[in-house]
Amino acid sequence: MLTLRHLRYFLTISEEKSFVSAAKKLDTVQSSLSQQIKDLENYLDVELFERGSRVFTLTQAGEVFLEEAKKTLVEAEKAKNFAYKLNSKNSVVKIGVLIGVEVKIPKVILDLIKFHDTSVKIELVSEMGPALIKKLEKGEIDLAFTRSNINNSEISSIECLEEDLLLAMHKSHPLAQAECITLKELSGSDIILPSIHHAPELRQQTLDLMKKNNINFNIIMESENAFVTMSYISMGMGVSILPDFVRGMVSGNTVVRRFSNIQPKIKLFINYKNMPNTPSLDRLIENFKKII
Repeated sequence: MLTLRHLRYFLTISEEKSFVSAAKKLDTVQSSLSQQIKDLENYLDVELFERGSRVFTLTQAGEVFLEEAKKTLVEAEKAKNFAYKLNSKNSVVKIGVLIGVEVKIPKVILDLIKFHDTSVKIELVSEMGPALIKKLEKGEIDLAFTRSNINNSEISSIECLEEDLLLAMHKSHPLAQAECITLKELSGSDIILPSIHHAPELRQQTLDLMKKNNINFNIIMESENAFVTMSYISMGMGVSILPDFVRGMVSGNTVVRRFSNIQPKIKLFINYKNMPNTPSLDRLIENFKKII
């Protein structure tokens, strides 16, 4: 009989590349672990590991089964989370929000939740976009406010907000004296870019904007979020193009300015899973569609 325990054991051994290390991690004895894997191989009627080799390797069948085992465990975790939500007396909706964007979530959205379903408890999770999408895929959160416009078989997106992009700089920067900045004035500037791993959409939009307007600039560093970027700017380390929400992060050493010749914008989306949800979450998504 094949169980999830067999899959977890097999996955752990594959990750640790050692029966001894896997047994310690799983808090079991090696002999028991070996027997579980032998039972698994007997059930599948294939060998998953190369025997007689000093180097730990999976057989070809083992490599294929590993990928399927990972998918199965992910789906099992999703099912477990969903069952827990259905069994809860008070529904909990976990909403992932981009770091820094919490201040831009319209108050009407939270009021909407309270008005339509007082039994719903809201939990906010702050992360960068790619991390939020991963949590959404795994079922760890129910909704995600990100820059990603995803519409595929698993995830759908609703545009909910469009923000102006502004130039943030140290108060002593020569451009800080003007009320508005032209893009051409950024030529030769030291730019702090968002990291591709943390804010890929904002990074790409910044690069596209510069390229389209033939602006040459120096990338002096990359930053994981707007708070870190504003900290670098406050130390006079460069300038950065950031969404309007950074107005709330301006300190005594920093200023933000609009662009005079163009007004670039960036969008925020609500992402959710295309799957049966709890009644409370389905109602919430439908209400979002009506007001946005």
